[in-house]
Amino acid sequence: MGIRICADTSCEFDESFDLGDDFGAHIEEFDPDWVKVLVQFNPDDPAELQQAQIQQMRRLHDWMSASHRRWLLELLVPATRAQLAAHEDQASYDTHVRPGLTAQVIGTISAAGVHPGIWKLEGYETAEGAEQVLDAVRATGSPPSDCIVLGRNAAKHQVDHWLDVAAPLEGFVGFAIGRSIWDEPIADYVAGQAGRQHVEADIAGRYRHFIKRYLKADAAPAGQGDRQGEAFSYTHPRLTPDREAEIRKALAGAEPRGSYLPAWMAQSLLAEVDALRSEY
Repeated sequence: MGIRICADTSCEFDESFDLGDDFGAHIEEFDPDWVKVLVQFNPDDPAELQQAQIQQMRRLHDWMSASHRRWLLELLVPATRAQLAAHEDQASYDTHVRPGLTAQVIGTISAAGVHPGIWKLEGYETAEGAEQVLDAVRATGSPPSDCIVLGRNAAKHQVDHWLDVAAPLEGFVGFAIGRSIWDEPIADYVAGQAGRQHVEADIAGRYRHFIKRYLKADAAPAGQGDRQGEAFSYTHPRLTPDREAEIRKALAGAEPRGSYLPAWMAQSLLAEVDALRSEY
């Protein structure tokens, strides 16, 4: 069961539950083991939006406590336009800014008396960033909350890195990944490009891959993951089979007239792929 507190700052604001005021009845009807609440919250959001969201989260927390329900809070901290403009790109924001903002949001929410059993969090590029967030979670008091990693519909190599970072750290206990596992297989099925049996096997294989990846990283000392766990950067590019497959898939439509991808660009990208392969 999922309940979303809308935080769309493109409009004035909307702090309402997707299920309205009858969210309790919906929860009781389904009687789930865990209730998931999704919230988008940035410290630079308008003050009235932050206050409205906090009030709704506290209302939900109180209902969960009175009903003896276990619940997890999925926290997204999307960059504001100003924050993105102040940094080079989304990757820079994720690496250098989001951990601190997330820790700040957790502190703000917790100070309002909101204490979920699990924090479902976006992945972190460095162990230092993840620890900064874990410190904020630990400071929220007792009983301690656990943390899990979400997938954000990212490519496999990116999710692998997030799992490699989180798994060895005390405080992370697993992951909850959805679209990164089933989005592409389901799209192929709906488009008639794959049969049901193939799609089921594909989804199971992707899920199994992330389980094995997490368990392997969980057994490694923090900060000592293998090279496959390193984040991609333009300073230290890393070619992996899935990244190469993405490049070649994009290049499949290249043709001289450039209606999809200019031929010169395809040749340049393929040359970079060959150069990267020679390094490994």
